[in-house]
Amino acid sequence: MIDEQKIEHTLELHKKAYELLMWLKQQAKTNSSLLNNQALEEMSSADTCQDWVSRHCSMFPVGLRPAADDISGFSHLFSSFFATSFRVGLDRSWRTRETTLLAGVKKFRDGRHKKNSDRRELEAALALKRAAVNALAVEAQLECESVLIERFLTLEEYKQELALWTYIRELIRRTEFASQGSAVHRLWLELNEKTRKNLSRALVSKARSLLLDGLKIEADKVKNEC
Repeated sequence: MIDEQKIEHTLELHKKAYELLMWLKQQAKTNSSLLNNQALEEMSSADTCQDWVSRHCSMFPVGLRPAADDISGFSHLFSSFFATSFRVGLDRSWRTRETTLLAGVKKFRDGRHKKNSDRRELEAALALKRAAVNALAVEAQLECESVLIERFLTLEEYKQELALWTYIRELIRRTEFASQGSAVHRLWLELNEKTRKNLSRALVSKARSLLLDGLKIEADKVKNEC
C-alpha cells in the first residue's frame, strides 16, 4: 500500500522539478552556461541527471533546491520530463537558433508511424492501469482477480480515478526508476484539466477510495458469476 505521506511528498517533488524546468528554460535566454548542449544531455538522462543536479543545485532558486535526501528522487522526476512531455531541439523562434527545451515529445511526420506510435502508447498505458488495478485488488484480497481486473478496466464511471491513481503510482515509481515515457504522458492527457491543475494528496486519496469501493462492488458481481 502506498501511504499518503509518500504521495504528498512525491507531488511536491514533481511540482518543484517542473518549476525548475520552466526556470531553466527562461534562464537559457540570458545564461547559456546553465543550458548548454552538455548540460541538456546530462539532465535528460536518468543515469547522469543526479550528478548534474548535485553540481548545480546551489545555482537554483532557493525554493527549487531539493533537500540532500531528495536529490535522487528529484533527479529521476526531473529527467523523466524528457521521456514524457519535453524534448531537446532547436527553437526556431530564437535568432541564434540554439538548442534548448521544447514542449512536446517528438512527433512522427509519417501518418502511419504516428498511428502505430499512438497504438503502442495506448497499449502501454492500459498495461500500467492493469497493474494498478491488480495491486488494489490484491491489497483488498478480492477473489476472481483476473476476471475482475479486465472488467473493471472497461468501466467508464471510474475512468478518471483510474487514470489519476495509475499516474500517481507511476510518478512514485519514477522517483526510483526511469520513466515509462510516453505511456505516462498518455495517462496525464487522460486527466481532465481541473484535475491536472489541482493535483493533491486529498484528490488522489479520494480517487483511490472510489476505486476500492468500485472494485468491491464489481468483485461481488463477478463472484456471483463464478
